[in-house]
Amino acid sequence: MVAARQRFLNAGHYQPIAEAVSHAVLGHIETQATESLPFSCLDAGCGEGYYLRQLAHAAATSPSLSLLGLDISKWAVLAAAKQDAKQAPLSSWAVGSNAHLPVQTGTLDSVLCMFGFPVASEFARVLKTGGALLKVEAGPNHLRELRRLSIPR
Repeated sequence: MVAARQRFLNAGHYQPIAEAVSHAVLGHIETQATESLPFSCLDAGCGEGYYLRQLAHAAATSPSLSLLGLDISKWAVLAAAKQDAKQAPLSSWAVGSNAHLPVQTGTLDSVLCMFGFPVASEFARVLKTGGALLKVEAGPNHLRELRRLSIPR
């Protein structure tokens, strides 16, 4: 499943979403005081790391970023770390749950939750004052074709 997701994302199908997210994060960096450098961002439910890699590449000429990808699947985190290591490593990767983020209180400038399982209380706990939560969810028609399928019994 991780490999299939990686192939799908690397084919560029969600590139417009990745660009919009990167633009939003980079825009938030510009509104923050320079004292908060490096700018810290957690991708909570990072999967194989696609969105953090896209953000790191988009920020190549921006102020330094401290990026952390977290996922409950060790296989997804391994895939993210392996793909990241093919270039100069851009992020840190950890196995964990959004229900108990392994992050100190009030230390992050932004949190991404991309089609994941948001835990608002944890996101609020780890974000600095003025921090940004960027949450992307699937619309009501997402996977409608699969939901319409009936399985013969």
